[in-house]
Amino acid sequence: MSGSVTSTNAINTGTGATITLNGNPNSLPLTLVSSSPYDYSFSTQLELVQGSNSITVTATDSQNHSGSDTVTVNADIPIIGIRAELTWNTNDTDLDSHLIAPCYPQNDPFGDCYYANPNPNWGGNSASNPSLDRDVTTGYGPEYIVLQSPPFDGVYQYKVYYYSDHGNGPSTATVRIWINDELVFEGNRTLSDEQWWDCASIDWPSGNITAGYSTRTLTVTSNGCCQILVEGLPCGNQTVPAGDTTAFSAPENTQVTLTAQSGDFCQFGNWTVDGEVLDSGNTIEVLMNTDHSAVAACTASYTLTVINDGCWGINVTGLPDQGQEPEWVDGNATFVLPADTVVTLDASDGDGILLTGWYVDAEGTPRLDDPLTITMDADHQVTAICVHVHTLSVSSNGCCPILVEGLPGGNQTVDPGNSTYFYAPENGNITLTAQSGDSCQFDNWTIDNEIYENNPVQITMDSYHEATAVCTPLYTLTVTSEGCCSVLVSNLPQGNQTVPAGGNSTFSGIPQDTVVTLEAVEEGNCTFDYWEVHSFEVTSDITKVAQVTMDQDHTAICYSHVPTTYTLSVTSVGCSPSYIPCCSIEVTWNGGNVTIPAGGNQTFFFAQGTPVTLDALGEECDFCGWYLDDNEVPLQDPLQITMDADHEAWAYSSIPW
Repeated sequence: MSGSVTSTNAINTGTGATITLNGNPNSLPLTLVSSSPYDYSFSTQLELVQGSNSITVTATDSQNHSGSDTVTVNADIPIIGIRAELTWNTNDTDLDSHLIAPCYPQNDPFGDCYYANPNPNWGGNSASNPSLDRDVTTGYGPEYIVLQSPPFDGVYQYKVYYYSDHGNGPSTATVRIWINDELVFEGNRTLSDEQWWDCASIDWPSGNITAGYSTRTLTVTSNGCCQILVEGLPCGNQTVPAGDTTAFSAPENTQVTLTAQSGDFCQFGNWTVDGEVLDSGNTIEVLMNTDHSAVAACTASYTLTVINDGCWGINVTGLPDQGQEPEWVDGNATFVLPADTVVTLDASDGDGILLTGWYVDAEGTPRLDDPLTITMDADHQVTAICVHVHTLSVSSNGCCPILVEGLPGGNQTVDPGNSTYFYAPENGNITLTAQSGDSCQFDNWTIDNEIYENNPVQITMDSYHEATAVCTPLYTLTVTSEGCCSVLVSNLPQGNQTVPAGGNSTFSGIPQDTVVTLEAVEEGNCTFDYWEVHSFEVTSDITKVAQVTMDQDHTAICYSHVPTTYTLSVTSVGCSPSYIPCCSIEVTWNGGNVTIPAGGNQTFFFAQGTPVTLDALGEECDFCGWYLDDNEVPLQDPLQITMDADHEAWAYSSIPW
């Protein structure tokens, strides 16, 4: 609910206003909005009841003038089984509401509805689950806990805790409790910082409320295989599962009976109450005059035999009487342990001693775990085997992984380019294999500064040894001829190779840093254009010979072509049909020169783009001009022609009169 208050004079924002719901007044903090005149606002939360609700806001200013306003709200809401309201009379303080289910202690993560657990799941629907509307930490409240349909029969507790006074001292808490929308309890108490108030108990389903109900907490633990029957609780008899711990809340001075339920496979040992071991039977009675803890110890015992064969010693942890402290075994030891005890055995090796494995019971193959974990589900015998060892340093210089065989812990692998130290049994044989392949070439082993060509190698561990495998990466070169040139590939491991014109070849197993030579071979009219070499980047080369350094896989493409050919027909004729030609014709082009005699004819074949010169020659000869492709060219001699098509040229001449 929210609203505003306007006054000529100032109003105390903490104590100057109240809000009354159905005759129950509470402090109403105000917020100053402006001071000319004095305008205030307020906002609070109210828990309405079924039917008509009367709400009155009253304010008193500094001159003791009062004003009020009343509204009536009709609420169509379900009847609430338990509703509790908490308010207090101090600003900047934090009090907390707690509604606790039958038999559960305060602050229980399931059974206590409070600020850290405002909507616990007590039943199958929302009506069975309590709800704290909000956690007010700044003073006054109100805080409401509502439970529409309590799901448990028994005694519910309502408590108040003074969480923090923020240095503001004591505060008086007021609690009102409605049962089925009828106010049946109202009480107050002045609390100090961090003080509890056992405010009331609510018996359900009767709804009877008792003020000042005090409870005590009983924590029951089954240590072992016994389940425990708990009798005399207000919520009825309860059972603590074997190996579990449960806390119960019981009325002060209640007599609670505890029975440790042993059986054929579970033996009752003793009860420990509040740290004191009792000399009693399975059943004890506990008077709840204070908080108590009770522990039933039940055991099924098995024998663990530990044998040390060659190790410096064995640390045994997880023993019930030792806690986290290990027990040191030099030779042999026997332990009697409860069933399901988990024991950890850690063999001490190093300084020339190595654990090679654990032999457990009658197992023929050693276990390689270190430490080793044993669960006491039967009698067990465990033997630790340790031997004298030497160090082996294994390195991969290059691309080969190395398989190391014969180690106590099983085979190991050294990654390419890495070094690893291993401990191997004295005089044991270790096999090292450099794992080469299509992309990696084994070169040699260096063992204690001596070179060996064989692979694998075997080392006898009679002292410290160092072994290094040298391997060279192998790369692939793909060569493609795009056009008419063949390609000569030189300096390959398999010798020189030729890629035919228009062909493609892949050459594998080329050692790192090999320089391969590629030469484009022109044959006939074929013309080389350029090289294109692909790796991470693309490079080009216009020379016929290219070199590729094999630092990775490469692709090289040779581009070439055969030029287009055109025809040139050259003829020497007379200036008219009756005249006798007298000029010879000299035909010149790059790389050639031919003279056609007077009256002669010759046909030539030239590549596209070839420049050709025609020169009419003759003494005491009248030159009349040129015709090119039926077009007269009278003023040009010599005649220049670029071969961009088929052409015909006629030189006209005659003997002078």
